[in-house]
Amino acid sequence: MGKIEEAGSGLRKLSHGQLRKTRESLDDFIKKQSQLTVEFGSLIQRSQHDDIAAGKVAPVHELKRS
Repeated sequence: MGKIEEAGSGLRKLSHGQLRKTRESLDDFIKKQSQLTVEFGSLIQRSQHDDIAAGKVAPVHELKRS
């Protein structure tokens, strides 16, 4: 049995209340991961901007697709 099947089997054994708490925990985890990704992206952009301003790298222009 694979890990996904094992997780599904375990979830089926939980009570309604336990499922709700598990869902809330997973929702919180996903939200935190998403926030970390946004924060990381912002840090990268700031770092790139600082490097360009300091003359360390040339700006990169993205081509717009029509």
